[in-house]
Amino acid sequence: MPPNAEFPAVCESCLGPNPYIRMTKREYGKECKICTRPFTVFSWLPGKESRYKKTEVKHFSAKI
Repeated sequence: MPPNAEFPAVCESCLGPNPYIRMTKREYGKECKICTRPFTVFSWLPGKESRYKKTEVKHFSAKI
């Protein structure tokens, strides 16, 4: 995923029931767990009673 990506590759169940979520973006915020390269990290709160979720792998690594 390029560092200026606007939205992560996530499934609908990970986003939660609320259609209006606030998502934070940190460019080069973490190291990919598959290829160990830095990537843009997105984090969001899917619901009131759930914990924060975040991207763990690069978009390209997730497609492989």
